[in-house]
Parts: sequence; C-alpha cells; structure tokens
Amino acid sequence: TVAGMVTGDVLGRGDGDHTVTVVRGGSVTGTIHLAASTVRVAGTVGRVRFDNGGQVTVGRTGRLTGIEGVSIRNAGGVLRVTSAGRIEGDVVDVGERPAAVTVEAGGTVTGSIDLSAEGSAVTVDGTADRVRLDGGGTVTVGGTGRLASEGRAITSGRGDLEVEIRQAPGETAEQVRDRIQGTMRDADGAPEVRYVFADGRRIDDLGAPGSARSAPIGAYDLGIVADGDGVRVKHAFAPRARVYEALPSVLLGMTGTSGFHDRMAAPRSPNGVWARIEASGGSRETERSTSTSGAGLSWAERRYGAETGVDVPLEAGVAGLSAHHRHASAEVSGNDGGIEVAGNG
Repeated sequence: TVAGMVTGDVLGRGDGDHTVTVVRGGSVTGTIHLAASTVRVAGTVGRVRFDNGGQVTVGRTGRLTGIEGVSIRNAGGVLRVTSAGRIEGDVVDVGERPAAVTVEAGGTVTGSIDLSAEGSAVTVDGTADRVRLDGGGTVTVGGTGRLASEGRAITSGRGDLEVEIRQAPGETAEQVRDRIQGTMRDADGAPEVRYVFADGRRIDDLGAPGSARSAPIGAYDLGIVADGDGVRVKHAFAPRARVYEALPSVLLGMTGTSGFHDRMAAPRSPNGVWARIEASGGSRETERSTSTSGAGLSWAERRYGAETGVDVPLEAGVAGLSAHHRHASAEVSGNDGGIEVAGNG
C-alpha cells in the first residue's frame, strides 16, 4: 500500500497473487511489474505490467502517466481493466486470452486500447482515442462515451468486429455522430454496427441513412456509410425532413387572434356578442431546401378558423371574453408527406 512516493519500480515476479494499492496522494514513478495480480490506483502510477494477467482498477482520482507511451501492458493470462480516472498512454494486451477493458463515465484513455486475443471486449462510457481488436471482438460506446480519434476510431485486424452505439436520452443523431469522430474498419469487410435507442429499442446491422436499416431520429436518419477507410457513423436528413421544414410556416399562420380594434370596428350586436370566421389557402415555394442538396421546397396549405366572444362596456373601458378554434393542413412536395394541426384558445 503506497500513500507516499516510491521513486522506482515495484516488482512481484513470483507466481502468487500480489496486491498493490496506490491510495489518493500516493505515487509510484516507475512500473508496477507483477506476475498475476491486482492493482488499484487512486494516486499516480507510471505504468502497470503483468506477465500473466491481472486486474487493474483506476479510481476517479487515479492517473497512469505512461512510460514510453504505454500505461498498461499484459503478456499472458486474462487482463481486466476498469478505469474512471485518467490513462495517459496505451493499454496493450498481447496475450492469447480475451481481455476486457471498461472506461467508465468520466474516465479517459488518451492512447490506444490495443487487444490481441479473439473475443476481447471494450466498453467506453468515458473518452478513448481509439480501439484496436486484433482478433476481433465487441466495442460498446455508451450514451456518455466518446471516441476522439480523427482517423480510425475502431479497427479489427482479423475476426469479426461488432460495434454497439447507444443513444443518450435527448441526444440528436448529429450529436451521436460527433461522439465517434473516426471510422470503423473490419479486416474482412464492414463491421456489424448495432444502434440502441435511449429507450432500449435496437436496430441491428445498421444501414446507410435513408435505408430500411437506418435509425430514425426526428428529421434525421442515423446510419453508417462506407468509404475508403472503413465505415463511418453519419446522420442525414430523412425524406420526411421537408415536412419538418415546412411546419413552422404552417404553425405561424395559426398563432394570430383577432385584435381588439378589429372587433370594435366590426358590426356589433346590442348585447356585445360577436363572431367571425376566416379561411385562407395558397402555396409556397423556396429555391433551396436545407434538407436536400440544391432542390427547392414547395407546399400547398389550407387554413380555417372560427372565433366568438362577448365584449361588455365598463366605465373605464371594455371587458371581453372570447374563444377560437383553428385548423390547418399542408401537403409537402416530393411525396414527402403532409402536416395537419389544430389549435384551441
């Protein structure tokens, strides 16, 4: 147990189970090099190295500074890593047993998570630069997870790569895409990408935006697209997006009510009761649409409404009570759908 400073390495080369704990404020400037053991880090450590597997837990105050660019390295056995702190270097496993690495929310890996064995698993709820599974495996990016690489964010050297992307509550498709900066590449072809909505619904084998296997989120479709460097998470306007674009104009026409001066100027009954009806229609067209490349947008709309009320003269003015109902509908061009809204006030 280290609560002070160890200016050098900690070596446990025997076959027994070793346990090294670096508490908050403690420091090991060198490498903790063990055969098969457990290491808990709440302070600062240069590097952890296992010869035959082990468990590394990095707390929220823990930090691995990395030596020669490597923070954790395992040569055999089973490696398990859980980090809520900061790992400033690579996590490397060259063993033949599947490894598991979890970056919890708030945790950071500024280097690469590089695992060799087939069937390894990586879960990212914090931030990691990139993930490489040489033998294939699974990568789960949680709703708070982010892959910051601008190149290849997830790569498989051989075997099958499966990627699961989880949407956070209230998150848009564009925000999901921005959390995964780079591409995903599988040695044998496109990886299988699953998308999980915030409510738990799944879309397996996610396809390109606009396809039958894309994930609809509001005016957008979320999917993956292939390019020369693998597949990339991408959002695109869905075919229904032009309905969303025309909607504000339709709603705007419904918000008005008759003004007081309009009512005063209209013919009135002796008891102050009044009523009026209104109707309008027409079409609109734009040269360009924000939801399509270069194409314009047009829609035809119809609107009608009715109002009734009573105005009572007072010594200091007029008191009134009124009610109204409005209905509007529109047909958007390009076989994109329609809008129908109603309002009462």
